[in-house]
Amino acid sequence: MNADIRAVYLVPADARAAFESHSIDAWAIWDPYWAAAAHSTPARVLSTAEGIADDDTFYESSRKFVESYPQTVQTLLGAINEAEHYARGHRDEVSGWVATAAGLEPEAATTFLARRSASPVDTLSPATIARQQAVADAFVKEGLLPHQINVNDAVWHPKEIS
Repeated sequence: MNADIRAVYLVPADARAAFESHSIDAWAIWDPYWAAAAHSTPARVLSTAEGIADDDTFYESSRKFVESYPQTVQTLLGAINEAEHYARGHRDEVSGWVATAAGLEPEAATTFLARRSASPVDTLSPATIARQQAVADAFVKEGLLPHQINVNDAVWHPKEIS
């Protein structure tokens, strides 16, 4: 990491408060917090991860659960995709729900939803695993992870469900 930069790790609400009070000079954040800051602060976007990192979303579970209930996990992934399809067709309604649930201004919720990927939720592809391995390798190289990890070891690879 650059010697001129001192990283401070804060949860989003604390980071926003520190940014708005000028206790920190810059803030690396993700949606929907990025959308909220863009709509209600004079912050400038210095850079995005576009072209650098894909915007993957991950759903996590204990290994015991997915191995014991693989059909339930597949049903859940299907339900998430159905909900996403509904959300895309009812943006105004869903923006209101997101704003209320997350404590966001309605405009920020609308921006967040508009930026979301339309990719269906599924088990992790080899390409996604490879991208995450590259991130883990970079983190090890920069000293952000103490040792090498194998991302594939943490990924659920469902067996054929009958």
